[in-house]
Amino acid sequence: MKKTTLLKVLVVYSSKIASSALLNKTENINPFALDSQRAGYAQSYAYFLDECKKQNLQAALSTSDDIIGSGTCKSFWTHDKEGWNKVKTPCFSANIFDKFSPTNLILKGKRELMFHNPLIKPFNNRNLYHLFFDKYETYTKLAKYAIPTVVIDSKVKNGISTALGKLSGLMGKASKRVDFESNFVLKDRNGAGGNRVYKITDKREKRIEQIIKRCPNNSFILQPMVKFERGFEYGGKEVRADIRLIFMGRKIVQTYVRIAAVNEFRCNDHQGGALHHLDIKNIPSVVIQMARKVERELPPHDSLYALDFIIGNSGRPYFLEGNTGPGLDWKMADKEEELKSKQLIRLIVRKMAERASGIKNEKRNGVGRETKINYLFS
Repeated sequence: MKKTTLLKVLVVYSSKIASSALLNKTENINPFALDSQRAGYAQSYAYFLDECKKQNLQAALSTSDDIIGSGTCKSFWTHDKEGWNKVKTPCFSANIFDKFSPTNLILKGKRELMFHNPLIKPFNNRNLYHLFFDKYETYTKLAKYAIPTVVIDSKVKNGISTALGKLSGLMGKASKRVDFESNFVLKDRNGAGGNRVYKITDKREKRIEQIIKRCPNNSFILQPMVKFERGFEYGGKEVRADIRLIFMGRKIVQTYVRIAAVNEFRCNDHQGGALHHLDIKNIPSVVIQMARKVERELPPHDSLYALDFIIGNSGRPYFLEGNTGPGLDWKMADKEEELKSKQLIRLIVRKMAERASGIKNEKRNGVGRETKINYLFS
């Protein structure tokens, strides 16, 4: 039986982005491919693991492909002053920093396996995670703050036509109907990062049907396109931007805006948006007020999460979505973004240290599937 390493903290990343330490490819020298858009994650998670070490937390990074049991992965990466290291033996932790979402049945099964034992703790509250993972569930709970939203049931005859009719009814009841264009936005119900988000203009039903057929394993929601090119000013200019507030529990810990690229309605940085950190005093008060109302309606938790907003041309703010996994990376040349990201990582690591101090693992007959482990939480 291979020896299992007991860890205080284990980062588990989606295998769509991170590579298993078991891979033997010569270019696989760190968890994140050097030639990918996510190459910068290697430096941010190296910093994460180094900060854990400063807190006397033995920590490592693994992937969703490596999950073999509750809190257990079959291989992992560590980091030290020499760089990244592969460890091709199992590891276990009850303290998981979860960075993978069940976007398909395989990942769903992996996530259920990882947290099958309720005493294996994800960093983010389970109820909050599930609320924000499903954009339609988010809308259902927080409809009075959000853009009118319907889910498209493609399995039902005339499902697209029915969804368009229902959305038209919701738009007609909106207090600021003037904020909505005649165009629509089709979104992956469980998507992230601005991926699988489409602007629907003409030939609506046919266009929506084509997209859904191309993505048979995805569920979609539909919203009206919001006019927001004049709702927010940055640097003395009206810009198309979304506003992100990052919370730890009930406290706002960071605020920034993401300005969309020219001729782009998506503001995500991975879609060409420009990120600018702002002091909270420079965030419009109507957004802060709405964020506080949203926060009070969320499940009880002590998690890191983000709330995203836009401001329509009428001046009314709209809640876009919540996110329990805001990015921790930074652009190499952006020193302010690096400082802010490192600040957020240190905050997370301190919270992980608090939680780890309340966990006692007692080993009996080795570690693995046959191990009995008692957990005591303070």
